Amino acid sequence: MAIFEANRMIALAKKDKLIAMMIKDLGKDERALKAIFNSEVFGDSAMEHSYRTCMKPIQEEAPVKEYEFQTKIQHGNKVEETVLYGFGATEEQAREDAHHEFCHLQQIPRSMVTIGKVLSIK
Repeated sequence: MAIFEANRMIALAKKDKLIAMMIKDLGKDERALKAIFNSEVFGDSAMEHSYRTCMKPIQEEAPVKEYEFQTKIQHGNKVEETVLYGFGATEEQAREDAHHEFCHLQQIPRSMVTIGKVLSIK
Protein backbone atom coordinates (compact mmCIF):
# COMPACT_ATOMS: atom_id res chain seq x y z
CA MET A 1 0.00 0.00 0.00
CA ALA A 2 1.31 3.43 -0.93
CA ILE A 3 1.84 5.95 1.87
CA PHE A 4 1.71 9.69 1.20
CA GLU A 5 4.90 11.65 1.86
CA ALA A 6 5.14 15.25 0.64
CA ASN A 7 8.94 15.13 0.20
CA ARG A 8 8.71 12.03 -1.99
CA MET A 9 6.12 13.70 -4.24
CA ILE A 10 8.36 16.73 -4.74
CA ALA A 11 11.35 14.46 -5.45
CA LEU A 12 9.25 12.44 -7.90
CA ALA A 13 8.41 15.65 -9.78
CA LYS A 14 12.07 15.86 -10.83
CA LYS A 15 11.66 12.56 -12.68
CA ASP A 16 8.06 12.81 -13.90
CA LYS A 17 7.01 15.77 -16.07
CA LEU A 18 3.32 15.13 -15.49
CA ILE A 19 3.71 15.33 -11.72
CA ALA A 20 5.94 18.41 -12.06
CA MET A 21 3.27 20.14 -14.16
CA MET A 22 0.57 19.27 -11.62
CA ILE A 23 2.65 20.60 -8.71
CA LYS A 24 3.47 23.77 -10.63
CA ASP A 25 -0.25 24.41 -11.24
CA LEU A 26 -1.67 23.24 -7.90
CA GLY A 27 1.12 24.21 -5.52
CA LYS A 28 3.26 22.44 -2.95
CA ASP A 29 0.88 22.59 0.00
CA GLU A 30 -0.12 19.27 1.55
CA ARG A 31 -3.67 19.32 0.19
CA ALA A 32 -2.51 19.78 -3.42
CA LEU A 33 0.22 17.15 -3.06
CA LYS A 34 -2.30 14.66 -1.66
CA ALA A 35 -4.59 15.24 -4.66
CA ILE A 36 -1.67 14.56 -7.01
CA PHE A 37 -0.67 11.50 -4.96
CA ASN A 38 -4.20 10.12 -5.23
CA SER A 39 -4.22 10.60 -9.00
CA GLU A 40 -1.00 8.56 -9.21
CA VAL A 41 -2.12 5.81 -6.82
CA PHE A 42 -5.53 5.33 -8.41
CA GLY A 43 -4.24 5.37 -11.98
CA ASP A 44 -5.54 7.43 -14.85
CA SER A 45 -7.90 9.71 -12.94
CA ALA A 46 -9.78 12.61 -14.52
CA MET A 47 -7.12 15.05 -13.28
CA GLU A 48 -4.26 13.00 -14.72
CA HIS A 49 -6.15 12.54 -17.99
CA SER A 50 -6.64 16.29 -18.38
CA TYR A 51 -2.92 16.91 -17.81
CA ARG A 52 -1.95 14.18 -20.29
CA THR A 53 -4.23 15.82 -22.87
CA CYS A 54 -2.61 19.18 -22.13
CA MET A 55 0.92 17.75 -22.41
CA LYS A 56 0.37 15.87 -25.68
CA PRO A 57 0.53 18.88 -28.05
CA ILE A 58 3.70 20.10 -26.32
CA GLN A 59 5.38 16.72 -26.73
CA GLU A 60 4.30 16.37 -30.37
CA GLU A 61 5.85 19.74 -31.31
CA ALA A 62 9.37 18.64 -30.41
CA PRO A 63 10.64 16.01 -32.87
CA VAL A 64 12.37 13.01 -31.34
CA LYS A 65 15.92 12.56 -32.55
CA GLU A 66 18.33 9.67 -32.31
CA TYR A 67 21.57 10.55 -30.54
CA GLU A 68 24.74 8.47 -30.67
CA PHE A 69 26.93 8.79 -27.57
CA GLN A 70 30.50 7.78 -26.84
CA THR A 71 30.28 5.66 -23.69
CA LYS A 72 32.62 4.13 -21.12
CA ILE A 73 31.67 1.10 -19.03
CA GLN A 74 33.67 0.30 -15.90
CA HIS A 75 34.28 -3.44 -15.27
CA GLY A 76 36.43 -3.55 -12.14
CA ASN A 77 39.84 -2.21 -13.24
CA LYS A 78 38.96 -2.53 -16.93
CA VAL A 79 37.21 0.21 -18.93
CA GLU A 80 35.32 -0.70 -22.09
CA GLU A 81 34.50 1.97 -24.67
CA THR A 82 31.39 1.57 -26.77
CA VAL A 83 28.60 3.51 -28.47
CA LEU A 84 25.08 3.83 -27.07
CA TYR A 85 21.99 5.25 -28.74
CA GLY A 86 19.30 7.32 -27.05
CA PHE A 87 16.09 8.90 -28.26
CA GLY A 88 14.66 12.25 -27.20
CA ALA A 89 13.66 15.75 -28.22
CA THR A 90 16.72 17.10 -26.41
CA GLU A 91 20.22 15.82 -25.79
CA GLU A 92 19.45 15.54 -22.08
CA GLN A 93 16.39 13.34 -22.73
CA ALA A 94 18.34 11.14 -25.15
CA ARG A 95 21.25 10.84 -22.71
CA GLU A 96 18.87 9.75 -19.93
CA ASP A 97 17.12 7.31 -22.29
CA ALA A 98 20.42 5.69 -23.33
CA HIS A 99 21.66 5.48 -19.75
CA HIS A 100 18.43 4.05 -18.37
CA GLU A 101 17.83 1.50 -21.14
CA PHE A 102 21.39 0.17 -21.18
CA CYS A 103 21.66 -0.19 -17.40
CA HIS A 104 18.22 -1.76 -17.19
CA LEU A 105 18.89 -4.31 -19.94
CA GLN A 106 22.37 -5.18 -18.70
CA GLN A 107 21.25 -5.11 -15.05
CA ILE A 108 24.24 -3.06 -13.96
CA PRO A 109 24.41 0.01 -11.69
CA ARG A 110 24.20 3.39 -13.40
CA SER A 111 27.47 4.40 -11.73
CA MET A 112 29.35 1.90 -13.92
CA VAL A 113 28.30 3.66 -17.13
CA THR A 114 29.54 7.09 -18.21
CA ILE A 115 27.77 8.63 -21.18
CA GLY A 116 30.22 10.90 -22.98
CA LYS A 117 30.07 13.27 -25.91
CA VAL A 118 27.53 13.17 -28.74
CA LEU A 119 28.94 11.50 -31.84
CA SER A 120 25.97 12.10 -34.13
CA ILE A 121 22.34 13.21 -34.22
CA LYS A 122 19.82 11.78 -36.70
